[in-house]
Amino acid sequence: MITRFENTTKSNKASLFNIPFFIIGFLLFSLFSSFNILSDNILLILKTIANFLLTVAMVSIGFNISIKNIFQKSSLILLVALIGFIIQVVIAILIIDII
Repeated sequence: MITRFENTTKSNKASLFNIPFFIIGFLLFSLFSSFNILSDNILLILKTIANFLLTVAMVSIGFNISIKNIFQKSSLILLVALIGFIIQVVIAILIIDII
């Protein structure tokens, strides 16, 4: 679902750009929340719905990931990420011990 807006320039050429509905909804709800248009009860309900929908989205992304393909196609990248993670943990432990 994409909203189309027409933008006319000085040369009267019409150009189109697309804005997804979720961005418009995000901006509207940000404004509603900032100006206290929505009550706390409604915001709590919307937060619960948002958390549920985010969970559903993350699960559906997870179902499309093949661990076997990740290890086959990007084993070097995973190794570099693991080394970086280990370095971060060691640095954090050293900083915690110093403080």
